[in-house]
Order: sequence, then structure tokens, then C-alpha cells
Amino acid sequence: MNLYSYVVASDTGFAPNPFGKYCTLACCKPSIRLSAAVGDWVVGTSSVKTVGAGRLVYAMRVTEKLPLEEYSDNPRFQYKKPSVGLREERGDNIYSQKGKNWHQRTSYHDADNMPKDLRGKYALISDHFVYLGADAIPISKQFVGIVKKGPGYKCHFPAWLVEAFVEWVETKVKTAHRGTPFDFSERIDWGKNCGCSDGKGASCESGTRKGRNR
Repeated sequence: MNLYSYVVASDTGFAPNPFGKYCTLACCKPSIRLSAAVGDWVVGTSSVKTVGAGRLVYAMRVTEKLPLEEYSDNPRFQYKKPSVGLREERGDNIYSQKGKNWHQRTSYHDADNMPKDLRGKYALISDHFVYLGADAIPISKQFVGIVKKGPGYKCHFPAWLVEAFVEWVETKVKTAHRGTPFDFSERIDWGKNCGCSDGKGASCESGTRKGRNR
């Protein structure tokens, strides 16, 4: 069992997408999506720009790993295709393949990220997870070595540390409520055409983002 730890720099409900029965990671973090296997854990910690560093945003045990083309077509994940609605527009099932060509559905995501997203090839899926979002809790000091600082990710932890951390996380899976994403204040004005942005709240493929309070 491996554990992959990274900083969730932008907690919007898109990557990861925690809504419905499954928590999914189908975009961003291509190296993790390539490397993680069923049974591994993916852990996202908070950013200094959100609720402060060193907190648990989410943790998911990978219970399924699908190629993106299978994720796109699987009936269980059709609800993860973007549609109108604050949660629905964060859907991460945004890529479809027609022949050798890939297409991005109208989505919350910047289309410039498509090459990086496709490099990950897979969607990581979990029905065994905890997602706290804006209610992220401090990670116990004994597990400080697991917390990643800056970009990229950490892996290759001692087995005893992974086992102890997972035992701690499992208590949160059983008792924690489902949180709300920290950056849950923008909507897409569907149907408006626009150029894509720098990821700081301007526009995203075929929809324009609008500010809205939580």
C-alpha cells in the first residue's frame, strides 16, 4: 500500500470531485493518476491560501482505476459530466475520445490543461473516502512528515507511518461529515463563449465564471 500526499492549491470541488457516491480524481495530478494503484491512498492537504497549511482536505482509498475513455462512458459516472448547477458544473468527467482525437466538454476547467490532464491517462475512483473541504482539520503532529509543502507530491513513506496515518484517517471516514469546498463561490454562465483564463476566476472554455457567495 502506497500513500500519495499533495497540496490542494485550489479546493473548488473539481479536483478532487467529492460529490455523490464517489470521490474522483480525473484531472490534474497526472503523475499520481498514472502511479497510484487500487488499494493505495491519495491525501490532499490544505494550502496557505485557503484554510492554512497542514490540514486534511480529503483522503481517498483508491477502490477503482479506469482509463479516461472508460470513465467517460461508464454509466455510473455520467453524473460527473458537467451540467448546470453549483455542484454539477464541477463535474470532472470532461474528456471524450472520438477515434484518435480527444475533446473537452464544456466545463469548469481551463482547456489549456488538457495535455497535462490526458498525460495522467486514468481516473482514480473511491467509494471509501473523507472530504472536509473548507472544514479541513489539523493533521496530527505525529504525521507531519506526510504533509507536502509546495508543488508536486510525496510518496515512499515508511510502512509503519502509512499504516498509522491510515488508521487515523479511517476514524475520520467513519465520523466526519461531507464538507463544502473552500473555493465554492464561482458559477459558470453557461452558453456564453469565451477564451480560457489563467485559472484565477476569469473564463473557462464555453462558459464564463461568475462570482457568488457560498
